[in-house]
Amino acid sequence: MESNEPDIRQLTRRMRKGNEMAYREFYDKYSLRLLRYLVALHTGNLEAARETMQDTFLKVAKHIRCFDDEAVFWGWLRAVAKSVFLDHTRKQGRYWRMLNRFRAEPISNEPVEDHLNEALQKALEAMPATERDLIEAKYFRKSSYEEIAQQLGLTGKAVENRLARARSSLRDKMERLLKDA
Repeated sequence: MESNEPDIRQLTRRMRKGNEMAYREFYDKYSLRLLRYLVALHTGNLEAARETMQDTFLKVAKHIRCFDDEAVFWGWLRAVAKSVFLDHTRKQGRYWRMLNRFRAEPISNEPVEDHLNEALQKALEAMPATERDLIEAKYFRKSSYEEIAQQLGLTGKAVENRLARARSSLRDKMERLLKDA
């Protein structure tokens, strides 16, 4: 190990303790090397590599461990960066697939709002009465969680959980109706 190279054991222990100077040393030592690695993964896209590098640094800060060997630390850092890169790639792929799906769908002359309102009405009618009542209380009558909880004799958290399930059910029903339309 070179004399000017920080001891990885000391550096990672200080990072684990949240030492700001340790993170600065880490950045100074590894940012350029990591950026080069990410530019290669992103096939030359510097902007995407920089975005991935920032998210990698956040993940490192959240999950830093103590390392005794610099090569092992660099391997871990590359694995974290590659994981973040793959997450970005998956998100970008979903985004482009969604855009292509919308581009491929014919544009209807029917106003979109009417179509959505019709799907919402049908989805609400297909829901169990208890779920429908929760949705209507919260979003049509604008009742608070506390008001709904009092009316039903539940806790606010129970209402929140039931509403989350009801929204999920409503979303699934609307997606099926809109897909079949």
